[in-house]
Amino acid sequence: MWFSAFFVADSPQTPFAFHAEEFGGITMANSMLYISHDSALHFWRTNPSIYYLEGADQNIRGLRGCPSGADDLKDFNLPEIDFGPDPIDVLVPPGATRIGGRLRCHVQKAKLPPRSLYPLYGGIHVVSPELCLVQACKNHPFLEALIIGMEFCGTYALRPHEIEGAAPRDYSLVDAVAFSRHVMSWQNLDGIKAARRISSLLANGSASPMETMLYLLLCL
Repeated sequence: MWFSAFFVADSPQTPFAFHAEEFGGITMANSMLYISHDSALHFWRTNPSIYYLEGADQNIRGLRGCPSGADDLKDFNLPEIDFGPDPIDVLVPPGATRIGGRLRCHVQKAKLPPRSLYPLYGGIHVVSPELCLVQACKNHPFLEALIIGMEFCGTYALRPHEIEGAAPRDYSLVDAVAFSRHVMSWQNLDGIKAARRISSLLANGSASPMETMLYLLLCL
């Protein structure tokens, strides 16, 4: 039942390509948005495989060009991708202007690990599934974060609005072994201590929430 899954952060290729033309093409923006936390979690759960990205931007490890006012948000076509309900979670560097309303800003003090940001379009990036999972360990109770981790290492996506509460996918977002290795080397990230705790319990290949519950009943 638990098989080795595909992991994007260790490979230059991912199982599905992201096509910018689906959103009218990439446009250059004066500002940058870095979607994070629960908004990134919603993105990775709900967007179909066509939106799965070719690869992370390896050059961005510090945040730059974050919007400084509500007018800057006009640079972005936020409705183009479903990031969940407002406010949208975004990362900002220390000292950046925090905008209320549509955005909920999280100060990112530590340097980001390599391949932590995936470009979408028009200056919008989303945090990698691995970093999203670390952030979930900060924002959610231990057991809930562990269930999210099993989902990311598995081949299903939790979607409460659907009849069965989940949808299958034919790829996983995170590899449990690689995640464990990475979180042991990453430093100073919010949620990293809890992420190290759950990493010892994660397994690859769960195909449904029921399989995840059975596995957790056996190992906890």
